[in-house]
Amino acid sequence: MWGHTTPADSQTNKPLLVATKGTFTMVFMLDITEQNVSLVHQNHVCGQHAVSITGLDVNANVAVTCSTDGCVQKAVISQNDTGLQIDVELLEPPKPSQIRQCGVSISTGRTYAAVATELCRVAKSADRQTKIFIKPLRSEAEAEAHILSNDGHLCTKLDSLEFFRQITVANYTLPKGLEDLAGDQFWKTPELQNCAYKLKLRRYLLKMKIASVQFTISQRTRGRMHEVSPELQVLLDSTIDDIVCTENQLVLLHIKKALQAWKTVEEAQPQNADHPNVCSLLLMSDVVGMSDLKEENTETKTVVGEILEKYSSHGSTEGQRETCVLCSENIPFSSVNQSSCSKGHQWKRCCLSLQLCQLRQTRKCQHCDAISLQPDEKQDTGWMLGVLNNKCLYCDGSLVS
Repeated sequence: MWGHTTPADSQTNKPLLVATKGTFTMVFMLDITEQNVSLVHQNHVCGQHAVSITGLDVNANVAVTCSTDGCVQKAVISQNDTGLQIDVELLEPPKPSQIRQCGVSISTGRTYAAVATELCRVAKSADRQTKIFIKPLRSEAEAEAHILSNDGHLCTKLDSLEFFRQITVANYTLPKGLEDLAGDQFWKTPELQNCAYKLKLRRYLLKMKIASVQFTISQRTRGRMHEVSPELQVLLDSTIDDIVCTENQLVLLHIKKALQAWKTVEEAQPQNADHPNVCSLLLMSDVVGMSDLKEENTETKTVVGEILEKYSSHGSTEGQRETCVLCSENIPFSSVNQSSCSKGHQWKRCCLSLQLCQLRQTRKCQHCDAISLQPDEKQDTGWMLGVLNNKCLYCDGSLVS
């Protein structure tokens, strides 16, 4: 017998316990309190399994099971007026007797299931081979809808994005909904420009296109970059420029929230101009000053004016806030991702504070190449701790040391 408890259902706030016995899949909705555990609803289904189930994995309302005869099925759990409903779909029919399934695992976004298959053509267990096969759990339309939905973090949908990345690398085309998001019309829609999730998704899609173009170039030129056609080079350069614009807009939305937090909690502000966190405030103010904010963002410009006035004795000028720790040369602000001094020493920027990552300990995103400063409760003010105690700016992934 196998058992698996899922997090609380989004509609009822009650967890589901999924278990198997023989060929049956059983689902129980529980009401858990500090004093008691009670059963709210239950249901079971036999499905397509003819022999005992040997593997079970559950992610939210999706359960995938496999059995020794090679059968793999998906069960989608939902709630109706009478209780729990289980809809079963056969993913893999039974196979010949020398092939058996021995385990299954569902991807984070419920787009794929990995099934461990053992080839039992020989008697000795040491000579048996185990292979992993990937089975899609969503159709192309379902994967696209999953990606375009603003619900959840982008990093939890990387399996759905991988679904389309494999298509894009081959012919750099996307479904219409995703293509519209990655196209030039994006910047003509203010609602999209101010939606952080859509900006993060657009950046990821553009990086997929970059990979596709680079793959095409490598196939055509076999590494001889001087033979790249002008059309492909123009496409590559324009896509890179578009990624930079998207990242700048994401950073600007982040800065507006960070500066508003500085304005709201006065006791969390750096009090002296020589405090290390002031550099981050001035860098954010410089980015706002260099951007093309519209009239409705006058509140942000007002906060920037207050910051520049309060920390006017900092001793630095706009775009010249930091110095290189290796040569003491000034490092001009050239990018939200990285900057370098006149002697060529290059440093990455913290995606949250915008400060260069030079001496302080850093963290890396688990899913992309972004880095961040490690929060320091002894040195950082309450405002800076609030800025750094966030997820990755570009994909919502966790930042780890």
